[in-house]
Amino acid sequence: MNEEIEEKLSKYNNGVKDLFLKIRKIIYETNLQIDERIWASIPSFYYGNKFIRIIPFKDYVNIEAKLISEYTKELIGYKITPKGMLRLEINQDVPGDLLGIIFKQSLTE
Repeated sequence: MNEEIEEKLSKYNNGVKDLFLKIRKIIYETNLQIDERIWASIPSFYYGNKFIRIIPFKDYVNIEAKLISEYTKELIGYKITPKGMLRLEINQDVPGDLLGIIFKQSLTE
């Protein structure tokens, strides 16, 4: 893991850390050559000029990916922020299969 991301993540509770790591794992399961770095203090995962951002907060994370808004019907029960990000609470199940599809398409299309 990128040292800057690791340092940023160390400031959060275990629930947020675990959720972040689950989402990060799904990003890497796209089998793309991901470049992991901080952008404007936000953990970001790039494939070329396309990106996914995982934004940690006290009890949840927001995920920014280009195609989240196209999957709102499939994400029933999950909050989509006004900026089109997916908000996952630390006590929610992670929709791993769907996120894998969203991430791969967001990074390649």
